[in-house]
Amino acid sequence: MKKAICILLALFSITACGFSSENKIITLASSTSIRDVFIAEVMSYILEENGYKVDKQFYLNSNDLQKKLENGSIDLYAGYLDDVFKNILHQNKLLLGNKKYQFVKEEMKKHNTYILGKTLASSSLGFAIDQKVAEYYKIKKISDLKKNAKYLKFAFDNSFKESNFGEERLNKKYGQMTWKSASLQKYNQKELNILSGYADIITCDATDPKMENNNIKILKDDKKVFRDYNNIIFMMNNNYVKQHKDLNHIFDRLGRKLSTRLLREYLSRLDPDETQVGKIASRFYINEMH
Repeated sequence: MKKAICILLALFSITACGFSSENKIITLASSTSIRDVFIAEVMSYILEENGYKVDKQFYLNSNDLQKKLENGSIDLYAGYLDDVFKNILHQNKLLLGNKKYQFVKEEMKKHNTYILGKTLASSSLGFAIDQKVAEYYKIKKISDLKKNAKYLKFAFDNSFKESNFGEERLNKKYGQMTWKSASLQKYNQKELNILSGYADIITCDATDPKMENNNIKILKDDKKVFRDYNNIIFMMNNNYVKQHKDLNHIFDRLGRKLSTRLLREYLSRLDPDETQVGKIASRFYINEMH
């Protein structure tokens, strides 16, 4: 009962159950991406449950977040492993999994940034397929594609061809695909490429909630080829974490719980105007974190 009361009080930003908010004010930021706002909202509930008063600075320009973190204007935001690797550290070599994470964690210390941890969820390459087509050919996972590729119209985005983590890695790990047809995606709204009949299967961001509906499904990456590429990482101002050492493992449980599938599923519950992000985030926090 006491635990349930703590959770409810935390959701209403009330300090309770023995926590003190003295000297525990933290500025939490996010970009304009609704996915990032959702993650930040979940993070805020965790911080509040642990006695922090959260100053929310959401919907900021994504290009400004790291600069603000380094100069102390904000204390914390959720970033992306490969984005940091390429755009902040300016690396182009192929590193994957824990090697990539440890490299980024160590190098970001030079940018007054401490990485608190990462999630299972990764904004990486996904493959979305027409649900009826998937059922007809019994396609449930990426490894089912090779034997059925000759029946499928495939549409890809530019990054699939340009990145060494796209077509090259797909063929290397899952086998050479011989599609019925393969062409550049016609519509910017990716789901329209399937719903219009232009394609049977498309490349997409694996966290895209529009690929979570009755007509479209994202195939399971059963060989875990693309999973540990662009994981969500918790970026904190290094000076702040030195003063608040209790934060070192505060998001460990969130990291273990927030999978790509679960993130996509909860984002798909948002209303079309995306006005209920806080409410959906609170459902995730209550249902998945406790």
